[in-house]
Amino acid sequence: TLVPIQDDRGEVEFLVFSLNDVTERKRSEEALRESQAQLQLISDNVLDLVAQTSVDGTYVYVSPSYETVLGYPPQRLMGTSAFAFVHPEDLERVQAAFAEAMQQGAGRVAFRYRHADGRYVWVDTLGKVFIDEAGAPGGAVLSTRDITLQKEHEKHITRLNRVYAVLSGINTTIVRTRDRQELFDEACRIAVELGKFRLAWIGLIDANGLDVTPVARAGVDEGYLDNIQLTARDDAPDRCEMVARALREKTAVVCNDIDTDPQMARWREEALRRSYRSVVVFPLQFDDKVLGVLLFYASEKDFFDTEEMKLLTELADDVSFALEHIEADESRRLQSAALHAAADAIVITDRAGVIEGVNPAFTRLTGYPAEDAVGKNPKDLVKSGKHAPAFYREFWETILAGRTWHGEMINRRKDGSLYTEDQSVTPILDASGAIIHFVAIKEDMTDRLQLEAEFRQ
Repeated sequence: TLVPIQDDRGEVEFLVFSLNDVTERKRSEEALRESQAQLQLISDNVLDLVAQTSVDGTYVYVSPSYETVLGYPPQRLMGTSAFAFVHPEDLERVQAAFAEAMQQGAGRVAFRYRHADGRYVWVDTLGKVFIDEAGAPGGAVLSTRDITLQKEHEKHITRLNRVYAVLSGINTTIVRTRDRQELFDEACRIAVELGKFRLAWIGLIDANGLDVTPVARAGVDEGYLDNIQLTARDDAPDRCEMVARALREKTAVVCNDIDTDPQMARWREEALRRSYRSVVVFPLQFDDKVLGVLLFYASEKDFFDTEEMKLLTELADDVSFALEHIEADESRRLQSAALHAAADAIVITDRAGVIEGVNPAFTRLTGYPAEDAVGKNPKDLVKSGKHAPAFYREFWETILAGRTWHGEMINRRKDGSLYTEDQSVTPILDASGAIIHFVAIKEDMTDRLQLEAEFRQ
């Protein structure tokens, strides 16, 4: 510093020099500039999104990565509210998280952020509040990461778990039931309740092999099926083309975007009104014969990808297999009922097992006339000795407990020949609940086994 010293006339008489050592200050300023440059370099090249906002959420600083990840140049966002880009369904939750962070000093929230191209991406934002010179919150520094792929993966896993639950539930029903309508009703219910499908329904092919009649449904229908011609007929103007294709081609038919797929053009408005976004049609078939169709409607587009289709195809195959066997069982039961009426032997005993009466079929089955049987115990007439003592013990424990016993038993005829009978023994109770009689219905298995062999052929 140079200071002039003047005389009485105002003329400079001499100069005074003052020297200060500013080496450390210069070094600090240079270090600060280098630090700022390094920070700017990091901010400009960091993969995550970095931003600073005021206390009301207005962007004060935005890193260049916003343009790379979200399509917005930094200058486009400066001065705008960060909340303006949040998905409407997430807005209230994000605003609450921001307000809480201002009180707590930090916060974290995942939400959907609108990309410059109009789509929404999932982001995870960590916010840290900074304090101004007055000691009050001055705003927040936000670090944001795109987690769209992670969210899509989580969503996919959730969908697969739902489909697995449907597959397991329906297969349990297949094992448990032998009633066709119960199988259909349960399959649709499980698909909607566990699979979260919007609608599930099953239809069977009419005798003509072209028309489909819905026999079970669950979920949101609201008259949708009543307005569609479910047929493969070429001359049906209002037919569902997807159902027609599934019947003709005997393969699954998928529509993953009802809003744009031409297959659904005729029914698009009605489908979208019920929040159907994608649909798949599976033919129920056995030995190349189509028996019916199974349809699932999802509330999400692009639901039926490769993995979901693999599981659902397995499910449709299982239902087809069960349907075929239920129909075969129904035919066998019809034949069995005819045999039962004509050939079943009936034996009535007292509580101790002493025979009180038999019908003519018993004589035909065993060779013992009624007069030889009444007053005797069946073990003295037909016991073959082919069963272990534990077998007979379980038999008596069951019926003396008041329960019906049903099973196969090998017995001996009067002529010494062996035969296998399908036997049901039911306790008869008096008014007090005490056992007073047993009624045994015995069916010669020879005819049934032969009949079943014919069905298998």
